[in-house]
Amino acid sequence: MCRLVVPVNRWPRNRSREPRHTPEQMAEHGFRDPRSRVLWKTGRVILRGADMTELRRKVYQRAGGRCEVMRRGKRCNRFAAWDGFGHGELSHDKHGASRNDTPETVLWSCRECHENRHPGPQFSAQRRRAKILERIRRDRRSGWMQSAGDMEFLLEIVKRCGL
Repeated sequence: MCRLVVPVNRWPRNRSREPRHTPEQMAEHGFRDPRSRVLWKTGRVILRGADMTELRRKVYQRAGGRCEVMRRGKRCNRFAAWDGFGHGELSHDKHGASRNDTPETVLWSCRECHENRHPGPQFSAQRRRAKILERIRRDRRSGWMQSAGDMEFLLEIVKRCGL
């Protein structure tokens, strides 16, 4: 007689995740979005959704709708609207693991100043274009493309395709 042994799973496969905060903890920090949290080791504040919008609104009101970024010792002070064309953006003082979403650590900035604080392509179309151009240049250096005309032809294709 053949006996079928079924392994017993200790953890159900479709278990739901525990909420990050209890309602009491969310009320203590004043969070409205359940994804917002404070990291217990570092005290870093990470805001999401409605909480991030509220932070953005506070910083916009503090700045009076003007860019707060300092350039050459002077405040830029260019108008940076809340929304629409040329809208302002939140600009963090620190990035990566030390980034903190609090009014003290962010500035309201115009698009130009925000792009200047983050050199290099930040948007997907620019990244794609930069990768393609880098591949073309690398192939040119390695001798894969024999003439300058080949490279110019490929660059023209990249520009026409909008990559």
